[in-house]
Amino acid sequence: MTSTQYRVVGLGGTFDHFHKGHEQFILFAANLATHLQIGITTPKLIQRKPLAELCESYEIRSKAVVTFCKKRRISCAIIPLQNVYGPTLKNSSIEALCVTKETIPGSKRINRARIEHKLPPLPIHVCGYYLNKLGHPIHSQDIRAGSVNRRGKVYELLLKKTLLLTQSQLQFLAKPQGAVKKTLVSSIARNAFLVGDATLEFFLLHNLPYKLGIYDKKINRVSTHSPIINSIHPEIITKNRPGSISRSLTKSLKLALLGRTKHIFVQGEEDLAAVALVLLLPLGATIYYGQPGQGIVTMKVTEEKKETLASLLNPNITRLNSRSGTL
Repeated sequence: MTSTQYRVVGLGGTFDHFHKGHEQFILFAANLATHLQIGITTPKLIQRKPLAELCESYEIRSKAVVTFCKKRRISCAIIPLQNVYGPTLKNSSIEALCVTKETIPGSKRINRARIEHKLPPLPIHVCGYYLNKLGHPIHSQDIRAGSVNRRGKVYELLLKKTLLLTQSQLQFLAKPQGAVKKTLVSSIARNAFLVGDATLEFFLLHNLPYKLGIYDKKINRVSTHSPIINSIHPEIITKNRPGSISRSLTKSLKLALLGRTKHIFVQGEEDLAAVALVLLLPLGATIYYGQPGQGIVTMKVTEEKKETLASLLNPNITRLNSRSGTL
């Protein structure tokens, strides 16, 4: 780096699901110093974070930071953080701190502690946020929640309007999007979301736990009269045209995920609710749906699956308007 202000600056964070905001933060600090001391929180410090169970391991997080710094030829040392102070209170070579707006309070605690230890307070430099496509700061918890990717793409924006899928898109989705199993009784995920009458009936018949069931009273697009399905009293009834993801369906799914809704009945066809769910659910959730003649598909919600389906929906989508039959 040229014309740097300090020899060593310190910065810290969780650096979970390393994203564009982290890159901007490190580059900001690197422009101020010839060497960085980067504190990375250890597991005990992230237990109260939203969706903490989805945080990556310390090893994965620290490796991502090191890889980025090596790629940008940034001199750095990684410090495991056991508390907010890190190495700033004893035999420290750190000359200044780099923080974000949300970590300013931590930097002030550090300087108060330094004064108590008869050390001079450190200059504090505040890095701006990297904004997602909605103009909001990107945070790791948003990535864990499945709402954005590491570059700030907002998945929900793909579902703002009713989508009518092309034949090639439908052909891709007709293939199993996960492992196909004949039975699931002994291997049900904790966060199970169900799409389709046959799958929902299977779960109810075997008294298996699930978060949300979506059905249309059809199996293989043929009306069925299952006593088990007919006994359900859905909290939400919505509409969705075959081969589409309607605004009504998307709004119903979002409402269900916010509240205590257990069932959504779809007038029309519910198949593509599985695609919308992938884009709306947090990482780690599992969607189960039927594959005709084969069994039940187990589709894990991962970053890769979100990107695959987002890329599928983004090009060549026909967006319906009110004059062309939006539900």
